[in-house]
Amino acid sequence: MPVPLRRTQRRRRRTTKSGARTRDGQGGAARAGEESTGARLLAIARELGARGLLAGLGARMVMVAAITASQFAVYGDLKRLLGIEAAH
Repeated sequence: MPVPLRRTQRRRRRTTKSGARTRDGQGGAARAGEESTGARLLAIARELGARGLLAGLGARMVMVAAITASQFAVYGDLKRLLGIEAAH
């Protein structure tokens, strides 16, 4: 990394009250008027309920199972084509 770029990056970093260094000086804290991630997740959970949080899970599981099965099939075919034997 060129030296001038390093100097610029060091200047951009700021130290938070806790001493943590960040690039933008925010320190991961919510800005004024914004909810934290945890508070927003709790609000969504209250609004949707348990059934709403699990909506679409079955379809997602089927999709992941199909993708994983196809990856194993491709892996097995490539091993066979390349003549690689399984480790014993």
